[in-house]
Amino acid sequence: MAITDFERYPLTFGPSPIHPLPRLSAHLGGAQIWAKREDVNSGLAFGGNKTRKLEYFVPDALAQGADTLVSIGGYQSNHTRQVAAVAAKLGLKARLVQENWVDWPDPLSDRVGNILLSRIMGADVRLTGRAVWETITFLLYGFVFILTGLEMPQLLRSLTPSTAIQLVGIGVAVTGVLVAVRVLWIFATAYVPPLLRGQPRTPHLFAHSLVLSWAGMRGVVSLAVALALPLSLPEGGPFPARDALIVVTLTVIVLTLVGQGLTLPWLIRSLRLGADVEVREEEASARQELVQAATRRIDQLYEVWPGHRPLLDRLRDMYRDRSEHVERQRDPSTEGEDRELIEHREIRRTVIDSEREALLRLRTEGAIDDDVMRSLERELDLEEERMDA
Repeated sequence: MAITDFERYPLTFGPSPIHPLPRLSAHLGGAQIWAKREDVNSGLAFGGNKTRKLEYFVPDALAQGADTLVSIGGYQSNHTRQVAAVAAKLGLKARLVQENWVDWPDPLSDRVGNILLSRIMGADVRLTGRAVWETITFLLYGFVFILTGLEMPQLLRSLTPSTAIQLVGIGVAVTGVLVAVRVLWIFATAYVPPLLRGQPRTPHLFAHSLVLSWAGMRGVVSLAVALALPLSLPEGGPFPARDALIVVTLTVIVLTLVGQGLTLPWLIRSLRLGADVEVREEEASARQELVQAATRRIDQLYEVWPGHRPLLDRLRDMYRDRSEHVERQRDPSTEGEDRELIEHREIRRTVIDSEREALLRLRTEGAIDDDVMRSLERELDLEEERMDA
């Protein structure tokens, strides 16, 4: 079967050019180096080899009468950018799921580059974390346990009731040993190093260590190791005690997942663990000091700028509102984040989104150029970042 046997929708100009690199070749010495310029293989969003693949995907989508192209990739995926370009060329909609596969400290990394280009081309860009991979991992875990559930009846039928009860008892004992060893290890690593270094003890160290000790649950990895044991030895005989090891492993997994897993929330609540009250109070005090400094300066500016009283009044109201939120933050009875503050952020974010839509519409209509768009979009980005701070 040849590639010509597959239907192709032409999106490229043809074979991409090959350019010689004489200076690099001379610097390295030896063979002549050439560069294949896939970036100029089409007129769609800077080209790229992904366009060649899409030439063979598009015919099937058009044949099915699809109205939307969907693609998943990293935050700055070239492939999703090309999908957006192809959809725009064909008059289709594009839904792009951009996943944050790499931790990157730039707060604007999800608003520039390929994501920005995709949005300019009209794609509906959805930003997410590692949701797809977490879903795949969940499905794989479920698949392993389903296979185990199918194998267990046959395994138990091969054992006598007394033997099965004995193996479950061994599993209970092994579970107790595992929990005890983890408790000893966690508490030793938490208490001994500070003691030897003469450092002060971390607040709530006992509660934190106890939670970490109780969170040592076994799961699919332990099961995979047990199932990986061969059915027979190289000499042809059965692997000794393989069924017993699987039963003991499953007992440990059930006891830790069900026993420790279901009681872990109760343990955390009983130890009264939550947000660090000291850090919360320190942050609130600092915020209150900033608000008071701003309010004092605003009072002084009334005499300096008597013609701008409406502006100063709005600033005073804004900082008064911040002060109220800070006081609620310092209230120990307040659980989680201030609900009113969350609603305020959502309202402001909705307003900023409407500004973004208007900005994209102005650029699409040709009312502004790229420089103006980038300048205004940066202002919106900074305003949104300031809102989330």
